[in-house]
Amino acid sequence: MLVMVLLIGVTTGCASNKQKQPNVDTESIEKQIPIPVGSAKVELEFIAYEDELVQASVREVIEYGASTDRISRSAPVSFHVHDSIVDKVEMLQESDVFIALVAMQPAGMGMKSGSWTITQIISE
Repeated sequence: MLVMVLLIGVTTGCASNKQKQPNVDTESIEKQIPIPVGSAKVELEFIAYEDELVQASVREVIEYGASTDRISRSAPVSFHVHDSIVDKVEMLQESDVFIALVAMQPAGMGMKSGSWTITQIISE
């Protein structure tokens, strides 16, 4: 009989512990969208836009996606511009700082190997 009472007590105790869950404020947890493969999130300083190329200085690389080549910070970089953001790029002024998603483009299709393309402007 004593064994039955102990067994019931242990089982009840374990069951009540399983029901207790820590309070988690899921609204305050910011969902991180992963950086796509071959891309990087960068802070750029705009220099110029001509001949469908943006000249910009890389101020900071915020995050790299998987298998992404490293971006040079030693000199201004030339970036191609994705068609969907040409209007935004044309409104930038010299020395404007913005955060963008850039992607390494494979050689071919009129681009040389190692060409970067601004695919999205995240913030201006």
